[in-house]
Amino acid sequence: MKDHKTRMKQIRTKISKYRDRREKRRITAVSILCLFLTTGMGKILLEHQSLGDVTVQDSYGTMLLREGEQPYIVVGLAAFVVGASVTIACIKWNDYCKKRKEGH
Repeated sequence: MKDHKTRMKQIRTKISKYRDRREKRRITAVSILCLFLTTGMGKILLEHQSLGDVTVQDSYGTMLLREGEQPYIVVGLAAFVVGASVTIACIKWNDYCKKRKEGH
């Protein structure tokens, strides 16, 4: 029969392997989600893309403020919100993982 320290070491090794697998699965899932979001945004932009005039109309300072160009603004804001949310979630997840490792 194995002594207590050897069994605990084996248990910690298995737990570490399971955590690594779970972390890899989560990273893969987030990567796939990012790929789908990027593809979806690309499709939305291609659907709403139109040839713009080179001159500025009605004294607007940007082409995005012309009539019918609101999808660009909406997609841009949505991309910012999603990016900021994912960044905050990743930072919190990283802090959580650090706290768990310090506890063990």
